[in-house]
Amino acid sequence: MGTCSECGGRMVDSGVERNCLDCGAVEVNHRAMQARRRKALRTGLFSVLGLIGMTGVCAVGVWLSAPNAGEAEGHLVLTGGPLGSVVFQPSQCFGGERIVGYDFRGIALLGTPPDTKMIRIVDNSRNDGQGHEVILATRGAVGEPWKELSLTNANCPSLRVELARSRPAHTHHQSRDLYKGSLSADCTLPKGGKVKSLISFGTCRCDPHMEKRSVE
Repeated sequence: MGTCSECGGRMVDSGVERNCLDCGAVEVNHRAMQARRRKALRTGLFSVLGLIGMTGVCAVGVWLSAPNAGEAEGHLVLTGGPLGSVVFQPSQCFGGERIVGYDFRGIALLGTPPDTKMIRIVDNSRNDGQGHEVILATRGAVGEPWKELSLTNANCPSLRVELARSRPAHTHHQSRDLYKGSLSADCTLPKGGKVKSLISFGTCRCDPHMEKRSVE
């Protein structure tokens, strides 16, 4: 766990970061982060070489065009409140149309399975003109129902969401659209709890015909 240098509270170690559950402070382990990036690069290189050896150049083309997740990095620390103290550290993002059972306009931010934490950023601008809603969801284990907490500018005035939807060149169908943007917040909620967040994301694919992501 460790002790926070800012407030003396409890720290949660994720390997590359330590997050304080009491004040939300973040300490980055730069050496561990660089080691993780080098490992990811080596793993990707070996995967490509393996594909070439087994099935040739055609297989590589299929692998490169296969549907996959967009990228996300950063964290959201929730301290107290209805969901308790939770640290969200998403590494993947998907267009809302690709999330089984949800199918919404916006994105979902997830970590690696098993899925016990999820952030949904819903674009309500077309429906009620209220802008973006951020929904934090947690559960104890896969298969259990999700517990959710909604964040808007009404209960978290510092909430800032940048959600840009773009279409690749030479593509005319909206199902090919990609999301990119960021999420930041630093507020105390009216019903208790504090939220501190800085997350960025990109290449979140919206195509509902791609492989979907189940969070059931």
